[in-house]
Order: sequence, then structure tokens, then C-alpha cells
Amino acid sequence: MKLKSTSLIAALSVTAAACGQPPETVQRPESQVIATQGMVQFIATEPDLTNDQIKLVVKKHCPGTEWCKLHIWDNTTAAGRSLPMTDAQVESMVADYVRNPNTSYERLLVNGTEVDLAVTKKS
Repeated sequence: MKLKSTSLIAALSVTAAACGQPPETVQRPESQVIATQGMVQFIATEPDLTNDQIKLVVKKHCPGTEWCKLHIWDNTTAAGRSLPMTDAQVESMVADYVRNPNTSYERLLVNGTEVDLAVTKKS
């Protein structure tokens, strides 16, 4: 099952590119909470997001400074919906985010690699 807005986003990106506008200024990436367990959110996004677009997804679902934990997939069929997750669900996850304000710990992993949390492109 794909997110309904994927083709709309692609059409907007193609239109923006044809008009000379960079696609990242058109619209934030689509994402939705597909499940929660306690304070953990399981998020589905459109496919093939850049690191900067994933950072915008994080800001959307963790807007404040409170404790936050996200598991992010670009394939809702493969996505986990509760803990513990299967090996296949963990392997198909595209990003993992945690923020603990009690310890000042914050980390974003995208495809297993830690990513600087500063957004470098316009949103």
C-alpha cells in the first residue's frame, strides 16, 4: 500500500522543475503516523526522500523539545507497527530518530548512518 499523495508529490516536483524552481521548495514530504506504542511513533513516508526531507519529517512528528522516538519507513507494507519488530521490519526501516531531553541526547540514523540534524535546504 503506497501513500496516496506520492503521485501528487511527483507531479508537483516535475512541474516545479519545469518552472525552474527547486523541488524542495514546493512542499514538505508526505508522512503519516501508522501506529504508536507508548511514546514511540511508527511513521510512513513517500519513497526516496533525501536526508533533508527526512529531517523535515522528524520536525513534523517531533516539533517540541520533549522526549521523542520515531521509526520511519518508505514502504507501509514493510513497516513495523509495534515492538518488538521483526528482522525484516528493522532492515526495511529507512530512518530512526530519538531525542531524550533529560540527557541532551539526540540522534538521527538514515539507512544506518548518523546524519547531522541541521536542515541545509529550504523547506
